[in-house]
Amino acid sequence: MKKFLSLLLVVALVLSSAAFPRPVEAAELYPNIVLSKTNREWKDFIKLLKSTKVGTKEGEAVDISLKPSSTFKEERIASNLVIEVGQVGRDIVEVKSSDPETLAATIVNKSTIRLKRGIGTNSKVSISVKYRLTWKFDMRAGQLGPFTSFQYYTVNSNNYSPVEIEYSESMEMKIPLGFLLARNAKYVLGEKWNTASRSRMMVSATDADGSPVNYSDSRIGATIPDELSKRIKNGRIDANIDSPVGLFFKSSGGRVDSPGKATSSYGNAVVLRGFEAQNGVESTRDAAGAFALIEEDGSPKIIATSGAVNDNDKIHQEFPGKFYVETALFSMNNVNDLSLANQSPTKVITANGDEKKQDFLDRWGSARAMSVNYGDVFKAKEAEGKIGYTQASNYTSLDTYQQPKEIFFEVTDLQFKCNKLVK
Repeated sequence: MKKFLSLLLVVALVLSSAAFPRPVEAAELYPNIVLSKTNREWKDFIKLLKSTKVGTKEGEAVDISLKPSSTFKEERIASNLVIEVGQVGRDIVEVKSSDPETLAATIVNKSTIRLKRGIGTNSKVSISVKYRLTWKFDMRAGQLGPFTSFQYYTVNSNNYSPVEIEYSESMEMKIPLGFLLARNAKYVLGEKWNTASRSRMMVSATDADGSPVNYSDSRIGATIPDELSKRIKNGRIDANIDSPVGLFFKSSGGRVDSPGKATSSYGNAVVLRGFEAQNGVESTRDAAGAFALIEEDGSPKIIATSGAVNDNDKIHQEFPGKFYVETALFSMNNVNDLSLANQSPTKVITANGDEKKQDFLDRWGSARAMSVNYGDVFKAKEAEGKIGYTQASNYTSLDTYQQPKEIFFEVTDLQFKCNKLVK
C-alpha cells in the first residue's frame, strides 16, 4: 500500500509538471497576454486619431490620448497561474507631421499627442506616431498536489531584462480648408469688370465649417493675369479677352484656389475698321475701335472701346493730316422728324488718320461712356467706309455701302438698328 501511494505521488508530480508551466515558463507567456490587450488599445487609438477633426483656424489644437497604462492584479491566466501584480508601461516616443506649417504635431506627455492648426494650406497631411511598450510583473504559480492544494512559487520580472516593443503607424489627416468651384464665364465689350460681373464665374463656395459663402464676401477674389489687366480700362472690358482668371477664397481654414476662364465678344456694337492690309491680309485690329451698346441699371449706354486689340497705333497711317473717322450721337428725345439735316448732334468726335486710336476714343464722354435713350441715333463715318455692326456678337459688314460713307444706327432694344438711308 505504501509503495502504491508513493508511485501515485510520482505520477501526479510528473503529470503536474507537464500540464502546468513553471514560473519561468509562465513568465514567458505573460507578454503574449499584454500584447493581445495592447494591440486592441493601439488600434482604438489610431482609429480615434484618424477620425479626429483638426482645427480650421490658426492656433486651434486638439489632444488625442492612449488609454492610461493599466495595472493588473490577481489576474488568472490559467487554472494554476495568477498574475499578482502586472504593470504595463506605454510611452509615446515620437510624433511627426509631414507639413508642420499646416498641422503641427507634438508630444504632450507619454500617452498624449497634440495636433495644432497652422497657417499652411495643405489639404492632406501625414502624421506618424511611435510608442514603446514595456512591462514588468510579479506572479505566483501553483502545481496540483496530492490533496488538490496549491504549492506557490514566485518569480519577479526584475530578474530579467525588460521586454520592449515599438509600435509605429503613419496616417493621412484631411485638413478642412473650405471649398471653391469656379467656371468659365462670358462677357461683352464695354461691360464693367468688377465684383458683380466676376461673380458669374463662381459656382459655389463653403467655409471650412461647411457654411455657404457668397461671392460678395471680401475673402473671395480673382487672380487676374497681366495680359487681362491690360485690356481693362476705366473699369470696363476695353478689348476682347480670352484669358484664365483664377478665383481664390481665404477661408477660415486657409486659401483655396479654383481655375476659371473669362472670354468676351462684341455683343451689340458698331465696329470701325480700316483697310490697312498686312502681308496681303486685311487688318482686324478695329482701327477706330468699337462702340458698344450695353445696359446698366436699366438704362442704355454707348461705350467707346478698343474692339479687337487695345493698341494705340495711328488710326490709319495712309491718311496723315486727312479726315478718316467720325462718330456722333443725336438725341431724339421729343423729336418727331427723323431727318437729321437740321439737327445738331449731342456729341461728335472726329480724327485724322495719323491720330492715335486711344486719343480718339478718349474723346467719347467721361470715361468713354455716354448715356443714351431708346430711339436715339448713332452715326458712324469713315473715309473708306469700313464699317460693320454686331448683334449678339454676330458681325455684319457694311463695306459695300460706300455712298455716302456714313451710316446711321437707331438705339433700340439694346441693339443697333441699321438705318442706312437716314441722312
